[in-house]
Amino acid sequence: MKRVTGSIGVRPLGDFDFDFFVPDNMSDEQIRESIKKKYECYIYFDTEDGYEEVTETITRYKKMK
Repeated sequence: MKRVTGSIGVRPLGDFDFDFFVPDNMSDEQIRESIKKKYECYIYFDTEDGYEEVTETITRYKKMK
């Protein structure tokens, strides 16, 4: 068996360490896929239309009416 250790970094949440074992014959690509399966994440976001650019000394955005 091989021991796999490392960390996954999520900027606003910090780093998460992992430590697990895999068979000796697993390739680096298979290990990478195993890590992705073990530490699956979900990303949700929402968008809102209707903003226009307002240029002054800095770029700002305001809601269009």
